[in-house]
Amino acid sequence: MVVRLADGTSAALDFREKAPGLATTNMYLDGDGNVIPELSTQGHLASGVPGSVDGMVEAHKKYGTLPWKDLVQPAIDLALNGFALSEREANWFNEMKEDLFKV
Repeated sequence: MVVRLADGTSAALDFREKAPGLATTNMYLDGDGNVIPELSTQGHLASGVPGSVDGMVEAHKKYGTLPWKDLVQPAIDLALNGFALSEREANWFNEMKEDLFKV
């Protein structure tokens, strides 16, 4: 996140994803040290640990003025009550189903 404040100063917070705690340097290599195709780009081993929530918490601590509970309540409502998908979104998930279940 890059922000320019009212006084003209700027700041940045890096809250990109991180590798999981059990990740290793060679986790995408076979026993001979060769890259295993698609292992780093598809399936559960291709995932990073999201930093978005922590980044938003840190941004709020440094720059926020509204109560945190008011900011997150809409997300809580969506998580509890769900939301309708468009036909396009549903089709996309159905098309991606095999990739989402790859190990």
